[in-house]
Amino acid sequence: MPIHLKMVGGLAVAAVLAFGSSANAAPMPEQMPIPSDSQSLVYIFRPPAIAWAGRGSNFLIDGVKVVVLGYNGCTAMIVPSGRHKLEQKWPLGIILGGRGSVSLPVEWEGGQSYYYTFNTSFSLPTYQMMEFEWEIHQVDRTYSESASKCRFTPPVNLPKIGANAPEHPLPAQASDESASR
Repeated sequence: MPIHLKMVGGLAVAAVLAFGSSANAAPMPEQMPIPSDSQSLVYIFRPPAIAWAGRGSNFLIDGVKVVVLGYNGCTAMIVPSGRHKLEQKWPLGIILGGRGSVSLPVEWEGGQSYYYTFNTSFSLPTYQMMEFEWEIHQVDRTYSESASKCRFTPPVNLPKIGANAPEHPLPAQASDESASR
């Protein structure tokens, strides 16, 4: 079952949607390294969507920035297994109602692979308001096969992960719970 986080922010009609591209980005590598018993392989995909298309989104693990994904972006990384905090933060300038991020406590088992999507959308509930949503979902491996044409961005700062690993309780039934921030 997916783990689901949602952030909703309302803005006046003056909101600007910018479109961007990563023309020089490479596709996802066909072969990724196999994680050891003390490591996990983590994939993050940002599918194409109009909302915030021109803004990169920062992804952090245990407070360490590991990648900035743009429109149709993706990454894959080997990280230490164990309990961590996976977080998405918008850059300065996109902070709605004082909140510009969502985070997810995770526990990654050694030798396993994990897949996440970061989805954005917007709606117009009234002519005076735009509503933006952003969510992180845990998905299964079949999603990665359909996302093979994403724009790959290599991760950074991986040796720093684990030093700040949180002592957090994990949700008792992660598949049935959702969290908002």
